[in-house]
Amino acid sequence: MVGARRHVFQNAPKSAKEFYATLDPSDSGGASAHWRPEFASASAAGDFGFTTEPFSGEDTAFGYCLTVLCQQPNPDWRWIYEGGLDTPDRTKRIAPLMSSSSPPLSRGESAADLAQSAVAAFEPGLAANAAADAPASLGAQFDTISRVPRQNQPPAVGAETIAAALKAGPHVSNFSQLRSYAAAAGDMLFTLREARRDGGNGIHGRIKSDQADGWRLTFDQIVPC
Repeated sequence: MVGARRHVFQNAPKSAKEFYATLDPSDSGGASAHWRPEFASASAAGDFGFTTEPFSGEDTAFGYCLTVLCQQPNPDWRWIYEGGLDTPDRTKRIAPLMSSSSPPLSRGESAADLAQSAVAAFEPGLAANAAADAPASLGAQFDTISRVPRQNQPPAVGAETIAAALKAGPHVSNFSQLRSYAAAAGDMLFTLREARRDGGNGIHGRIKSDQADGWRLTFDQIVPC
């Protein structure tokens, strides 16, 4: 399931294939990880999507993970990104799996490129506003299904909970883009960026979906590093 450009974290984004190739199974101490998707969303074309899930690593590690997937030409699915945040308490999936998708939109063969161009034109203004007041600028960008996980907290879901999570900080953020990936239909985009903020730096993973009223943030995660 690991894609050629899949990323994992170890203080900074790294090639997943290179990272896993260095692991020695004998050093695991018998520990294992458990997870199951809690929420999933896919592009209208069905070629691009993400899942978010709680994970548990025996009795020593708990948290929530974001996995972004892309269908290949062959047509297997591959992970292109995986990043998680810790929580102090054991996690568990307490609700049935939820999913979301949008009706197909006709944008032609260049839809993915058009989506990346549209978001690239929009992002500088959002980044400038976030550098001055992140909670206010980001708060207006989420839709009803959005999720906002932060370190040592469960994912915030719903307008009031997301507003509270944003208010808790970081209050000022500066972003610089590292990579972006778009669905073939041009209706979903994943961006991976470096985040410099009050309280520390991190890697920012963001899912944006094209809704009837414009681009909206569906998932917003900052992994400290």
